[in-house]
Amino acid sequence: LVARLLHHNPRIADALPRYVMQSISSGQTNIVDASGKGAPDVLSLLFHLVEVAPLLPPVLQVRKLVTRALRCISSLARAYPVDIWSRFGRSSLLDPTRLYSDSVGAIHRLLQREELPQGRYSITLAFLDLLQTMMLHSLRWDTASPVGVSEAEDDLLRYLRYVRADVLSSYYSWKYVRVRERWEMGIQIFSILEFLLLLCI
Repeated sequence: LVARLLHHNPRIADALPRYVMQSISSGQTNIVDASGKGAPDVLSLLFHLVEVAPLLPPVLQVRKLVTRALRCISSLARAYPVDIWSRFGRSSLLDPTRLYSDSVGAIHRLLQREELPQGRYSITLAFLDLLQTMMLHSLRWDTASPVGVSEAEDDLLRYLRYVRADVLSSYYSWKYVRVRERWEMGIQIFSILEFLLLLCI
């Protein structure tokens, strides 16, 4: 993920590692692996990258970076859905965090700061794709699941509320550089709503 970004944008090679690692080493987050020994695992680093992205300078091409991080998480979710859900509960993708001064999470801030002004919505599309992937996993929830079913359902509802209140309600009126993204957005949103209805039957 990072290697590809740096290959196509060599001018950010010095800035990217410095900004990401500075946030980790400053004590703003506590990233440890499953053994608790303190070595960052890939999923934790990817989630942390998305969470701190609104604080990164524009020179890092934040929209492309976060899009690729979310796509990577979505790919990993197909193999490690339980790990993804456990990080959803602890992450600040949608929830307020002490990293920011206002009351919204990273995904909402990135929509407001990066996507709406530019008219490009690859972050939101990648996030919707990730949400759809996790909804497919929710079909396999049962009492024996390592993830608490009620907690996972609460997490799912938080994400669905965001889609309804902040994306579905206004996406058609947004500025689009690529009109195709408006249709892709609509397809993703209504696929999620259709899947939700199927779950309720």
